[in-house]
Amino acid sequence: MPVLESALAKVLAMPTAAPTLATPALELDAPTAIAGASAPRIDVLIITAVKEEYDEALKVDDGALDAWDKRPGPTGLEVAFRTYQAATGAPMRVALTRALEMRGVAAANSAWPLITAYKPWILAMCGVCAGRRGEVNLGDVVVGSILYTYDTGAIVAEYDNDGTRHERFKGEPGPYRIPAVWQQRAESFMVPADAPWLVLRPRTLEDQGLWLMERLVAGEDPAKHPDRAARCSSWAKVIERLRKLKRVTETGLALTTHGRAYIDEKKLLHPDGLPKPEEFRARVGPLATGNDVVRDPRIFDRLSESMRKVLGVEMEAAAIGAIAHLTDIRMLVMKGVMDHADDDKDDGFKMFAARAAAECLLAFLRNWADLLPGKGEAETAVAPVQTGHPSVDPPAWDTRSIPMTALPLDLIHVLAEEYPDVRDARAVWERAGGKASEVENISRPRDLWQRLWVRSMQGASARPAALLRSALADLPRNSVLIHSLKAMAQPTTAEAAANLITRLEATKSPLHTKGTLELLEDWKEGDGNVSFAAICPALAGHLSPARRSELQEILSRLAVEMQTGALSGTVNVATAAVVEALLAALEAT
Repeated sequence: MPVLESALAKVLAMPTAAPTLATPALELDAPTAIAGASAPRIDVLIITAVKEEYDEALKVDDGALDAWDKRPGPTGLEVAFRTYQAATGAPMRVALTRALEMRGVAAANSAWPLITAYKPWILAMCGVCAGRRGEVNLGDVVVGSILYTYDTGAIVAEYDNDGTRHERFKGEPGPYRIPAVWQQRAESFMVPADAPWLVLRPRTLEDQGLWLMERLVAGEDPAKHPDRAARCSSWAKVIERLRKLKRVTETGLALTTHGRAYIDEKKLLHPDGLPKPEEFRARVGPLATGNDVVRDPRIFDRLSESMRKVLGVEMEAAAIGAIAHLTDIRMLVMKGVMDHADDDKDDGFKMFAARAAAECLLAFLRNWADLLPGKGEAETAVAPVQTGHPSVDPPAWDTRSIPMTALPLDLIHVLAEEYPDVRDARAVWERAGGKASEVENISRPRDLWQRLWVRSMQGASARPAALLRSALADLPRNSVLIHSLKAMAQPTTAEAAANLITRLEATKSPLHTKGTLELLEDWKEGDGNVSFAAICPALAGHLSPARRSELQEILSRLAVEMQTGALSGTVNVATAAVVEALLAALEAT
């Protein structure tokens, strides 16, 4: 067992003062839906190391189906829950928390009780790191393909002939790798150039300094230049850095001989104007984890001796790899580059780097949700079981927030195509009886209409049917809108199943052939638009044993009589299909 993993296992085995899940009787998996399979409490658990990283992650709204729900977790520390929609149409349930401090043990202590309580498919982390200069730029995101420690191992003392002591470090990195298919997907992951959060990316101190020096070469006063606030927002830091590099004078603001030669060389190499900042990138490569904050211009030279392609250095990622390995779940770490761990190290990019890492992490998981179990296609929404323990239960996701066959993607597509502008969407919403304030300024039409549809389903003043009628006023022949409106009048599969179960259980014993036929025919009249074959497994599994036995006996007799023609003209085709489907489900279970 690797050194870090062994150490974490010992730490996590220690009793703590924090409340724990003492009773094994609590069932923490979501229940089986009336016609579906069991689902995990959450899909993704995201750990952040510090409050700034946590706060930036809370700002990720793309694809969100509801608002963050913050509540105490099993240890009493805050956990935020939210549901996002994956590209497949399936809901992706996320829990987000932060450690009390930096470093791996703190991250592990935060993750362990939440893994135990919520059973995620993926343990993830987002935050900031130092990036390798020349390989990644400030603000870029590093996707950790290999997570390893660079400062765990053994120190061996050796003595030469004159007794001088020499120490030699023998590392035990204990690397953790993401699956090959995840790495391949990450290498093809790209952020749209128009992603709204990209405008938050600040200019580097180097870029700001070049602008200032260019103004001095042109004989202008950069302090009074109309573009100063936009092009050199970190004015004091830029001047301090230029003085430290001896490019401007110690007093006043004039170029030194060295500074003049530096800017002249830059202008010579770029005759059409100084280069613009490089575009944002998400890069895939190894992340090195250590226990100390690093300011060392040669740190990546040293790290590359044992891990040639290392891209980032930080303080928690390997612990996430170790915990994921111990608990046999997937892991994914993305860190935004806030500095290069050298003499230019400062916090100017910290907030953007944290935001970029969170945006990329959730966008990647949404886009490639087929990598999560059960997320390859739109699934039936299932509300998790509530244990009655507030410190354990995540919020009870309202099944109304995600219709029984997930979101109606064809309808969302039509609305996004026809009403891509927020103003148009707001007009449709208001015609349906909604309030203008309920329509948020979301730039992506698809995400805007996903949010509006969910809000409508959850009881907003613009109800779903009214919203469809409002759109049909503009698009009276749109088949998707017409079909969706008609479908709203039909009972859901779950409602139909519950209706028939209630009728069967309420009938006095013993069941009779005639009464059973009448009950089934009556049910078909009211709920006949629902696929009976789809709900038969639920019916068979939810009936009481006594009623199930009675019903199976009657249906077997009816099936024989229908086959022999004894009931010819008595049982219609639809009811005969119901008898056959239900009998098959009873016999199968």
